[in-house]
Amino acid sequence: MVVDVHTIVVERQLPATIENRYLLLIKGGKLTAAQRIPLDDGTDCQREEA
Repeated sequence: MVVDVHTIVVERQLPATIENRYLLLIKGGKLTAAQRIPLDDGTDCQREEA
């Protein structure tokens, strides 16, 4: 199973929130892999072609 997680952290000492996005791979009920995905628009990710 692949889970797409978008997190928002609010720290009392910082005026801005911290946002992150992760893709999690879960196999057999266990976390197998995790990948942090950039949120900014400047990312040069491209679709894979099969």
